[in-house]
Amino acid sequence: MSRAHSCGLGEGDGGEAEEWGRRPRVGLILSDSLLRRLALATNRRSRDRMVKRQGKYFVRAGGWKKDVRAEPRGGVVVRQLSLGGWDPVAEGLRGDVRALLMETLEGVEFADVTDIFLLCGVNSLRPSNLMEEVSDSQAASRVKKTVDAVLGVVRDLLGLFPTAQLTYLGVGRVPFAPIDSRHEALGTLLRVNNMAEKVTDRVREELQVMAEAVRREEGGRRGQRILGVHDCFSRWEDGMTEDRYGHPSTTGNVQILRALVKRGGRGPCGRFFLDSFHME
Repeated sequence: MSRAHSCGLGEGDGGEAEEWGRRPRVGLILSDSLLRRLALATNRRSRDRMVKRQGKYFVRAGGWKKDVRAEPRGGVVVRQLSLGGWDPVAEGLRGDVRALLMETLEGVEFADVTDIFLLCGVNSLRPSNLMEEVSDSQAASRVKKTVDAVLGVVRDLLGLFPTAQLTYLGVGRVPFAPIDSRHEALGTLLRVNNMAEKVTDRVREELQVMAEAVRREEGGRRGQRILGVHDCFSRWEDGMTEDRYGHPSTTGNVQILRALVKRGGRGPCGRFFLDSFHME
C-alpha cells in the first residue's frame, strides 16, 4: 500500500478552514473510482485517489486536468477518498480500505465528522467479463451479497462516527449500450444496470429501517441522525458513462455534482458546496 500523505486541519496557504471559537463541520466522501474525476475535497492534499493493482492500493497519479471541481462553502472541511477497484463484498471496510480511510482523516477529530457520503457497489455487481451472460440466479445472488456488504460498510462507518449523518449515493451504472462490442454484450450491460437499481432500492429500504431504530434509541428528539439514499444515477442517460467499468464522462460528472448540490444548496451536499463548479 503506497500513498501520498494527507494534511491536518487548520493548515494555512490554501489549507482547510477552521472557524474561530468552534470546530469546523467535516464531511467525508468515500467511494470507489466512480467519483475519481470529481474534486470535492477542500484542497488537493485532502483528497486521496487510489487504484488497485494485484490486490494492493497505490496512489493514482495525474488526471487533474479532466476533473470537475465543486466550490466549497466557507467554514467547512471535506475529505475525499476514492478507491479504484473497491469491492465491498470482498473487502468491506477492512484491511487496506480501513487503513487508507484513517490516513485520509488524519488530523480530523471523529466527533467533528457530521456527514458521510458513500458510493460503492458496482465492482461487486459487474462481472469481469461483460460478454458473459448473467443468469437470474447469479443476478439475485450478486444483488443480495452487495446489499449485505454495503449495509456492512454503513454499520462500520456509523460505528466509527456515531454522531454523523450518512447518505448512500448509489451504485453507479455501466453503459446502456456497448461502447466496444468486442468486450461488452448488450444483455449483460442491461442486467448489471438492473442489478444496480435493485441494490440501491433495497439499501434505501434497509436504511429506512435503521433510521427508525436510531430515532427510537434517541427518543425521537430533534436533531437525530439521518440515514438515507440519494441516487446520483437516477437520471442517468446515454453519454454519461465513458467506459465499460462505469466511470462517468465529463457530462456524467457534472450530472452527479448537480445531483449532490442542486440549486440553492438543496442537495445532500448543499451544506458543503455552492451550486457552482469549474473544470480543472
